[in-house]
Amino acid sequence: MVWQPRLHRRTDFARFDRALHFQYWRQYEKRPEATPDIADVLCSVGACWFQTRQRFLDLGGLDEGHGSWGQVGVEVACKAWLSGGRQVVNKTTWFSHLFRTQAGFSFPYPMDVRAQEAARVYSRRLWLERGWPQAVRPFQWMLDHFAPVPDWENACVAA
Repeated sequence: MVWQPRLHRRTDFARFDRALHFQYWRQYEKRPEATPDIADVLCSVGACWFQTRQRFLDLGGLDEGHGSWGQVGVEVACKAWLSGGRQVVNKTTWFSHLFRTQAGFSFPYPMDVRAQEAARVYSRRLWLERGWPQAVRPFQWMLDHFAPVPDWENACVAA
């Protein structure tokens, strides 16, 4: 396999749906608030993000209750925003993520769909039901900050 960069498929913005499942959000790029080189993002793919070590530790690191695959981007985003911070993209940089979607190049361990859904159930309880004790903002604040968010129109998450 030879990796070739596909810069025309660059994605700077992402979100999550009501199941707290990562979704690309290409339409967001057209909004005025998305035009600066440093722009707020609701969520990002869990494969690449940066923060200081101390901030990571202050926010509790990564919670193993989210499982081993699929919820890192949601967790990092929720911790950043709900703790009173931000999550941004620097559009003057880029990274590549090699998705394991080709024959002969899949996950090196079994993927259990039930475990992935259990992680999302855990996430929904933690974030939507205000189960994270360090939150200084409610989940609804994120939705309002990025509104309108597809799949969340007219949503009202418990305060």
